[in-house]
Amino acid sequence: MHSMPPLIVIRADASSLIGSGHVRRCQSLAEALLDQGVAVLFVVRAGMGGEALFDGRTFDTVFLPPRNAPATVQHDDPAHARWLGTSWKNDATDTLEILSERQVAAVVVDHYALDARWHEQVSAGLCCPIVAIDDLADRPLAAALIVDHNHAESHASKYAVANLRASPILGGPRFALLGQRFQSAPRNPAASEVRSIGIFMGGIDRENYSERVMRSLRDAADFNGALEIVSTRSNPNLTGLLRLAELDGRCSVSLDLPDLADFFGRHELHIGAGGGATWERCCLGAPSLAIIVADNQRLVLDPLARLDVLAVTEMPSPDEAAIGAGARALIDSPALRRRLSHNAKELVDGRGCARVAREITSLC
Repeated sequence: MHSMPPLIVIRADASSLIGSGHVRRCQSLAEALLDQGVAVLFVVRAGMGGEALFDGRTFDTVFLPPRNAPATVQHDDPAHARWLGTSWKNDATDTLEILSERQVAAVVVDHYALDARWHEQVSAGLCCPIVAIDDLADRPLAAALIVDHNHAESHASKYAVANLRASPILGGPRFALLGQRFQSAPRNPAASEVRSIGIFMGGIDRENYSERVMRSLRDAADFNGALEIVSTRSNPNLTGLLRLAELDGRCSVSLDLPDLADFFGRHELHIGAGGGATWERCCLGAPSLAIIVADNQRLVLDPLARLDVLAVTEMPSPDEAAIGAGARALIDSPALRRRLSHNAKELVDGRGCARVAREITSLC
């Protein structure tokens, strides 16, 4: 008689507020967990707009029921509590109810809206450890293991207050949660001439940064080469973006790509927001201008700029001139693009998911 493999549950959401990056990186981790011989089940809140990210995927997924009433934020709730769409108590109750008939070995949670209270209730209800994927260290975490693939001078110091159990931390780009293809995908050649530019401002891009970047390249940077914008059908601005690309004549829009490895390898320059795609660009050595579109991205991107891994500008408003100037500086300097490419590849090797998966399965 064969025993059932351990079951790892992953709790993550996607929406216009959250974006798609949390689910995407968890899907990459899920692939590595399956390779470790465990079973994986995603638990996702329905009605938030992230369901499309699971279309065509083979991951087992269950959806928590939609919550029509928005979360009422309390004074002790995390800064991103509204991202949950309900209270942490409701979410914990829903999660435990939907998992009540399953034997769960560990729960991986990737959600800025959930803190130690959720961790403790779900851990006790399922009698299993919690693994928290985090970047911010801005709320209490009661996890057996913390995963933060962003660069920090000291992850122990970063989480000194948040890490209530003084648990181990898998910290830094060595643990970047990238899909399996990034281990073997061809690296960006960092060519001497920029013939085409790739634009990826997130899978949902509620603020329509993709269009602003496109306009800045044409008008402020005076770039007339080919452009490729990557997005998804969850983008609320998609109709206008497709129309603009058609009018441009040298701009294409690619939708719902299974991964971005080929995309990051085929353009001599990339423009993108912070988030998980930052590490994908680094792994492939794609010379990049990163645009800070949220305060939490500054914590990721500014240190990488100091390490000469990428160039950075910010978009507190539709500042097309600043983006155009940053892009033009990279277009005009092959030496700078080669240096960024080299330093980026030294930072990320693409094996982070395998390392994290081994640590998680050891908890089981």
